[in-house]
Amino acid sequence: MDIPPPAALRKIAREVHAMVNDPPEGIRMILGEDMSDIQAWIQGPEGTPYAGGYFRLRVQLNADFPNSPPKCFFVTKIFHPNVSKQGEVCVSTLKKDWKKTLGLKHILLVVKCLLIYPNPESALNEEAGRLLLERYDDYARHAVLMTGIHAKSAGKDAFPQPNCAGADTEEGYKYGDLPPPPANITRRTDGETMEATVATLTVKDTQKAGPERACQGDDHTSFYDACYHNPNETETGINGEPGRARASTLLFIVGCGMFILLTLLLELEYYL
Repeated sequence: MDIPPPAALRKIAREVHAMVNDPPEGIRMILGEDMSDIQAWIQGPEGTPYAGGYFRLRVQLNADFPNSPPKCFFVTKIFHPNVSKQGEVCVSTLKKDWKKTLGLKHILLVVKCLLIYPNPESALNEEAGRLLLERYDDYARHAVLMTGIHAKSAGKDAFPQPNCAGADTEEGYKYGDLPPPPANITRRTDGETMEATVATLTVKDTQKAGPERACQGDDHTSFYDACYHNPNETETGINGEPGRARASTLLFIVGCGMFILLTLLLELEYYL
């Protein structure tokens, strides 16, 4: 197995330690001795066919990391357009849009967002991609069935459960009870919007809800608002730079100002 440079391994070890002490919402690290082969549990997001499931993920680093991206594999079987039958994950962040500054937490959040917004246009599982586009109900039934068979038992103990009377727990969907299809599934498939989604998610993750807040009716909206929210409609884009909506508004205001100024100059010239 290829081993990353010592400096990269030390950085990864610090990130793993930080996420063990303060885990991102819906993600729990699995501690091991090999820092080049990292594993974690990802909780299936609510409102998706993967709700109620717990999926084991491997992040495999290479000798050129972080200059080249790691590979991600689902150890738990899953029916998803961007996950091959062998478990390999396909997402632009781990390919053409990779940046060596991206950390392990970012990678895990990208994979979890992929469960909410799959990309059928670059499917590794062609059957799942075709069904998602053409017959969503069949896609959801298959994904719910696979989740129920392979992802319901292992991993659940890694996540704290609400500890109060009358609190509902997320059991996921039954085979005949399907979640709605993702809205505008092709809207967030390019690298830039995925980056913006995860950037927003990372900020909001600091406001994640714990078990006690779940008892008070908090349904983890911090995570889902980030993934479902269109970053093009926000004022803050990637790395805190102005988003497209804000830039468009500024251009519109400048254009209107120039038009008014030109009109006044023409009127002034007419009277002179």
